[in-house]
Amino acid sequence: MNKRKYLIIKTVLTICAIWTICVDVWSNSSDEKIAPVYNEGLWEIDDIIPEYSTILSWCVSKSTERAVVHAEIPWEMTSIITVENSILSWSVNQKDFWSFNNAIFPYGHNANGIKDIPALNGYVYPGENLGRLIGRIGDSGRMFSMGMSGSLFIRKGEGGKYIYLTINDELSKIYGQGFKDNNGEILVTITQKPMPILSILLVYNEKCPNFKHVLKDLKDALTEERTNAQIQIIKLSNLQEAKNLHIIGSPTIRINNEDIDPSIKKSSDYSLKCRSYFYHGKITASPPKELIIEAIRKAKKQD
Repeated sequence: MNKRKYLIIKTVLTICAIWTICVDVWSNSSDEKIAPVYNEGLWEIDDIIPEYSTILSWCVSKSTERAVVHAEIPWEMTSIITVENSILSWSVNQKDFWSFNNAIFPYGHNANGIKDIPALNGYVYPGENLGRLIGRIGDSGRMFSMGMSGSLFIRKGEGGKYIYLTINDELSKIYGQGFKDNNGEILVTITQKPMPILSILLVYNEKCPNFKHVLKDLKDALTEERTNAQIQIIKLSNLQEAKNLHIIGSPTIRINNEDIDPSIKKSSDYSLKCRSYFYHGKITASPPKELIIEAIRKAKKQD
């Protein structure tokens, strides 16, 4: 291939690659701009630069614990106590191996178990991979397949119970020695995060310089009240957006679709103007933290 032909082919391929990237970007764009999600209360106020809409998850009662699970012990009780309406998630150390049969698998296998070799009746979890990490809620509650990582929703009535862990091996000893010929241990990291119980909307106009102050007070109020919430922040850019959201001024906070100011009257005078709050005889340009706390407590009682 001569040099000229090579350069032509290279140029065509480059143009195709650029076109593919552009098409991908255009196809995934929309009129509504969604900023990144900041999770688990790890974000700081100065990190938040909202686009049109930003979703924040604020979690103040997340817990993380670790448990060592031994292959030769059936159903080890952990120190983890379940909480209703929470998400239990887990991950196993990638370098940890164990074996449900040391003679057949002397070098061990990971917590996913042996692929495509399902356990028979008489095993901890029939139908799941042999040697897989298995969990259970309480002494005789729901069993769940775990493997290297995953998550589980803790249902109503399943709270207040210890989590038990084991390897998927034979309990009946019909086919072999059961747990006696097992070997190894794995480290499991388990996180429990309650579901958000409040839905909060914070709407503001950047010409009203109270956004970060309001967000800090909201963050502090949720922390003081030990309350998990999902926060949606919307930055208004025109009057039509204010009308669509029924906003009478900036900043506005709604908790579970209710304005935090109980004295506010329904109005169709939607506006981008800066809003003022009247609380305990004082007029402020942003909602006092005490008012936010009162609204949080009211919403939790109604919930």
